[in-house]
Amino acid sequence: VKQNYTVGVKLPWTLNNEENWNRTNRLSAWIFVIGGVAMIVNAFFVADWIAPVVIAAALIIPTVYSFVLYKKGM
Repeated sequence: VKQNYTVGVKLPWTLNNEENWNRTNRLSAWIFVIGGVAMIVNAFFVADWIAPVVIAAALIIPTVYSFVLYKKGM
């Protein structure tokens, strides 16, 4: 997805740089897919800790990754 204000990881530094936008959203897509698979597995095994870990990972990892890219100048 091209940079926009509707879809994607919309952080100030991702909206400022197209390379940062592309890399952050590409990583986020993988994290969301893996998290979705983990949630499906959680439906069968009902582990109370999986959902909070998946949600935290989906929020924290792309944000930190994007900020690191921003600080590197990408």
